[in-house]
Amino acid sequence: MSITSKEKIYVTKSFLPPEKEYITQVKRIFDNCQLTNQGALLRELEQKLKDFIQVDNFHYVTNGTIAIQIAMKALDIEEGEVITREKALELENMGVTSAYVKHEDKIVKIISNGMVDI
Repeated sequence: MSITSKEKIYVTKSFLPPEKEYITQVKRIFDNCQLTNQGALLRELEQKLKDFIQVDNFHYVTNGTIAIQIAMKALDIEEGEVITREKALELENMGVTSAYVKHEDKIVKIISNGMVDI
């Protein structure tokens, strides 16, 4: 079997949601005109994630660095007492899906991908 230049070989294929479902969700964004800053879709996602991982407090952020910064502020942790993003990634690469950090009388759960439950 020979491959001609017209044949495509896909190494990966992107997943796309059903078009109708996707358009319905995009329409919701356009209808409420709020793309960022605690829009209805983000609050809905946060609630679903809270229910799924069974925590009382949850806030979605764009990356693990911001999650760690929020946790540090909430716990009044100063520089020098920090678990870095790199260390969190090392733990995740070793199969640890969440870690608990105790600071004084407060416990923070750092979930895979840097999400934080305070």
